[in-house]
Amino acid sequence: MCHEGGAPLTKLVCEDERRGKASAINCGSARAAGEIILVTDANAFFDANVLAELGPHFERPEIGGVGGRYVVSNPDDPLPLTEQFYWDLETLLRTASPL
Repeated sequence: MCHEGGAPLTKLVCEDERRGKASAINCGSARAAGEIILVTDANAFFDANVLAELGPHFERPEIGGVGGRYVVSNPDDPLPLTEQFYWDLETLLRTASPL
């Protein structure tokens, strides 16, 4: 999407030293010029349509945040399988609905 005309501007912001995720979010938020901020982790991959899927929710003024569903990419391995169970449980609790 960033290669298409009219796509949102993307800015890389780096801190001098690692101070944790909360500090990184605060640092990026302080430098953001837009109304919507996408927060992620370095090891996350997004569906190609992530911005098109999440963006329209913000047209409603009562919406202040939108989250996606975390899916582990290799759930057949024992450790990622445990991680997937955790995120499935988190999704169930957050949405109060079955997966």
